[in-house]
Amino acid sequence: MRSSRLLQRVLAGEVMLFAIIAVVTSAVAGYTLNDRLTAEFTSKGTAIATAIANASNELMVTRDASTIQSLVDQFKQISGVGYVLVIDGDGTIVSHTFVPAVPPELVSLRNEKWSPTGGDAMQEREIHVSGGGDYIDLAAPILAGVAGSVHVGMDRSVIRTDIRSAMITQTLVVIGLFVMAVGVAFVVVGHISGPLTELTTHANRMAGQDFESGFMEDPALAALQTSNDEIGDLARGFVSMERAIGGYIGKLRQLAGELAHYNETLEETVALRTRELQEKNGALEATLDELKQAQDQIMRQEKMASLGALTAGIAHEIKNPLNFVNNFADLSRELAGEVREDLSTKAKGLDPKLAADIDDTLDQLQLNLSKIKEHGERADGIVRSMLLHSRGSAAQRAATDVNAIARDAVNLAYHGMRALDQDFQVGIDMNFDPAVGQIDAVPQDLMRAFLNIANNGCYAAYHRASRTGDNGPRIGVSTRAVGDAVEIRIRDTGDGIPDEVKQKVFEPFFTTKPAGQGTGLGLSICHDIIVQQHRGTLQVESARGSFTEFIMTLPRGKATA
Repeated sequence: MRSSRLLQRVLAGEVMLFAIIAVVTSAVAGYTLNDRLTAEFTSKGTAIATAIANASNELMVTRDASTIQSLVDQFKQISGVGYVLVIDGDGTIVSHTFVPAVPPELVSLRNEKWSPTGGDAMQEREIHVSGGGDYIDLAAPILAGVAGSVHVGMDRSVIRTDIRSAMITQTLVVIGLFVMAVGVAFVVVGHISGPLTELTTHANRMAGQDFESGFMEDPALAALQTSNDEIGDLARGFVSMERAIGGYIGKLRQLAGELAHYNETLEETVALRTRELQEKNGALEATLDELKQAQDQIMRQEKMASLGALTAGIAHEIKNPLNFVNNFADLSRELAGEVREDLSTKAKGLDPKLAADIDDTLDQLQLNLSKIKEHGERADGIVRSMLLHSRGSAAQRAATDVNAIARDAVNLAYHGMRALDQDFQVGIDMNFDPAVGQIDAVPQDLMRAFLNIANNGCYAAYHRASRTGDNGPRIGVSTRAVGDAVEIRIRDTGDGIPDEVKQKVFEPFFTTKPAGQGTGLGLSICHDIIVQQHRGTLQVESARGSFTEFIMTLPRGKATA
């Protein structure tokens, strides 16, 4: 069975090899024969056309058609000549070898004219005659084409017949060689397959043998070792391999004993590694504590950054009221000086007109002082908001005016952004429900949460307007009483938040701002203040390219932190 499979593979290889050889040699031979026979027929046809043309010079002048026809019939008998056609200078077919008439494909040849410059040149073309085969048409001019031309058609079917005959002969030779190769292969494979079968049987026997009991001598294998060919080398290699395996088995027994010893000390090694892992775990826990401390420090830095932005906004907001204070104070001093001058120069006997002027001046002073008081109170309110925001989170709960904190947060966010960028401009929409009133909360923490969201809204609306050229960026804040809770909404006209990002906006250190412009802690702090500290809810709604709105609900009653 083994030898038959080997023989089948050899025979299959030979069949493929000889098939490739037969195809390649036939193709090359056919191509070569075609080129050679075509060149030979072209040369033969050129000679025949030239000979007839030279012999027909005087005959065409004397119009001796019978002599021309006999000359044409003689050349028609030459092997490979398919037709001979003689055309005079007027385009009339004088003589031809077709019976009964010239095919239409060749009649059109009488309309061709010979150029004066190339009148002595041969012309060659391929012509297919329906029902008559393919021809190489070779045309020779008579008297430079003036007296006409001679057309000789060399039959391509003769070329094909010669090529077919040569290829058949070559194929028979290849088949004969194939039969001889098969016989040689059968003898050689039979000589090789017998020893290989013995070696295979021995290998199978060795594979199923118990190695613990050692290897048994095989007489057949011993006989094969005496051979000096590759079979003998293979048999001797088998014997050497068996001896090597026997040595390896001895080494494996030795290693098995060492392994047993290693197993005894394995527990000690595991205990040692366990202690090392515990030490490393302790180091990792210490590192984790350090990371938590670093996170707390970053959160404190975020708060300080918010306070810095707030301080900038307050400084910008205080500037105008203080200008009013200074201007009206100077004016009041001048008016007071005028009063003193009037009183010093005309203290006695004041006329009614002067008295009226003094009264007007005093009225103006009172008005100026009221302006000073108004803007001073405004500056004081801003300072109080700054102090409220800068206090720590350990402040006590108190009755908190949600509308006032929301209004101050949006104003402070606006002026803080404007202090950083003089071109900043965002419209503000405010809609406060008076029924909201006061709730029990930590006011400074609510201010911090509202301010963070308002800052983000101003940033988003302004940057979208800067990029798209929109002239109407806006941020809106509204409140509404909803039973035992209040609802606060802060909405901006920014780019919106993608759906895949909404789930991450409240995670620490997550930010969509460019590097260096955000720490990713603002919304995380807001979530802690609203949800965890005040037991409220914080949600976000958004539409890409349209808006983002943060919706907060806070309970009215006292909540535990």
